[in-house]
Amino acid sequence: MTRDKWIGWSQDQYDKDKFKNNQGFKIFPHGFGLSYQDLEFIIDFDLGEYGETNGFDVNRLWFFIEKNNIKTIFKHEHQIEKVVAFETSQNNLTFSGYINYYKK
Repeated sequence: MTRDKWIGWSQDQYDKDKFKNNQGFKIFPHGFGLSYQDLEFIIDFDLGEYGETNGFDVNRLWFFIEKNNIKTIFKHEHQIEKVVAFETSQNNLTFSGYINYYKK
């Protein structure tokens, strides 16, 4: 399934409330990926254009750091953005053109 078809399919399924349950958690497609949510945490990822699962985006990386109280030298999302931009300019990361970055 192409990325664009996934978006249409996932929105249709979400609109039909196919992912609600009484178990206290949700797993549902969104945008270019999937999300798992319960009362304690969220796992959210986006697939690459060809279904790649090894990409990351700065916003979700920062959210993961904050949510899990990970000790790091980074104090703000903008600092991570600068490092990612630098590594991309050095040809160590590739930008997908949409949201994800991939290590080369």
